[in-house]
Amino acid sequence: MRLWEKRAFALLTTAVFLAVLLLFGCTKTTGTNEEAKKEEPKPSPVILKMANQNPEGSLHGQSYSYFAQQVEKESGGQIKVQVYHSGSLVQDPDVIDAIMNGTVDIAHFQNAYISTTIPETLPFEIPGACSYNMDKFDKFATLTTPILQKIFSKYGVVYIGAIPPGTLVFVGNKEVHKPADLKGTIVRTASKWSGEAVRLWGGTPMTIPIADVPTSLERKVIDLVNTSWAATQAFKLYEVSKNLAITDQMEIYAGVIFSQKTWDKLTKEQQEAIKRAFPKLTEFHRQKTVESYQKLLADAKAKGVKAYELTPDENKEFAKVSKTLLEQIKGNVKEGGLELMKAFEELNK
Repeated sequence: MRLWEKRAFALLTTAVFLAVLLLFGCTKTTGTNEEAKKEEPKPSPVILKMANQNPEGSLHGQSYSYFAQQVEKESGGQIKVQVYHSGSLVQDPDVIDAIMNGTVDIAHFQNAYISTTIPETLPFEIPGACSYNMDKFDKFATLTTPILQKIFSKYGVVYIGAIPPGTLVFVGNKEVHKPADLKGTIVRTASKWSGEAVRLWGGTPMTIPIADVPTSLERKVIDLVNTSWAATQAFKLYEVSKNLAITDQMEIYAGVIFSQKTWDKLTKEQQEAIKRAFPKLTEFHRQKTVESYQKLLADAKAKGVKAYELTPDENKEFAKVSKTLLEQIKGNVKEGGLELMKAFEELNK
């Protein structure tokens, strides 16, 4: 082979070698990058613990299980809410402290158990202060939500919103149509101010944990229970009663609150996902409330219970004490509570 041919061959061989090396090198790098992308782990979801004091199968229990599903869906799996039913995480009296301390992330609350810590919410505890039916819920939420967000924020709590409430009932062994019917009776109540209302109506209030109420009715320790019809259904109080009188007084106010400490750790997108899930909860609860009410009436009737709604005039007689009680709490509710009272006046029109 001539010299120039040898040189040409050498150059060609070198070029081919470099091309092959470059080809295999790029292919290997690309493959490695693709594998890295495939193997990159997804971030672990945020786990939030939610306290619910109601049984899992109850109206509220079903609603919060649904809420957990919707939060996971709206967050694209970034948030998982673990709901602890039947007070298995924390009991009613300890909910607000647990939320403020951040030991519980999210919770169902009842106003009777938080008003000692947050006195601005006291107006909700006055029976008859706010006449109510399900058709009023949207107006109720619109008027009260901005006020409550401002109130709760002062205590390191994020107010998410209200759960569509039902109304109060008198359930027990005595028929009730007017305040005078309570004279000489012992009535189980859920809060100080519902107890004060019972006194003004002529009865004697007694505080008993709701789980002990069926036995207390059966043993005639108490004559009547002033509670929500949702609780009447959940704890089957109609099974140990003869009468069920349904009022237009809003039941003790309940809703969903978040620990500010937990809320601040979430991204903006995660917070928005929770906000999108909440209206779905309220609509679900509203539908279930209608179904639950009809079921309560059917179940009560099947047990031979006389169930009836008070007339507008009868409701007005019971509501008369609200003015007296609202005057008594005015000095304790601060500016936020006074704003709530004005909202109630608007709702009562």
